[in-house]
Amino acid sequence: EEQSRHQEEYSALQHEHSRLMDSKTRGETKCNALRQRFYSLQDEHVALSTKMQGLKGMEERRKEKALEIQELSQGERKVEETIRPNEDQLEVLERQLAKLSEQDLSTQRKVRDSLKQTI
Repeated sequence: EEQSRHQEEYSALQHEHSRLMDSKTRGETKCNALRQRFYSLQDEHVALSTKMQGLKGMEERRKEKALEIQELSQGERKVEETIRPNEDQLEVLERQLAKLSEQDLSTQRKVRDSLKQTI
């Protein structure tokens, strides 16, 4: 009877040992899967950090270009402001020149007419 009881205890212990070993194997499998997921997430984090740095660099270059464009626009406006009065002045001078040319022609005609009468 004692041997039977020992046999049952041994069987129960073997069964418990087998169950614990299965549980250990499942735990190790899960641990390995989690470890792989961790490494994968770590790699993804490094890739995203690198991409983020690249995007920050692109944003800085975009801001620099926007500032450059703004400065060029301001320069263009200043040039236009300088040119506009000069164009207006040029128009005035061209009208004056036309009047002088007309007066010159008129004077030439008078001189010619006067010479004809004198001759």
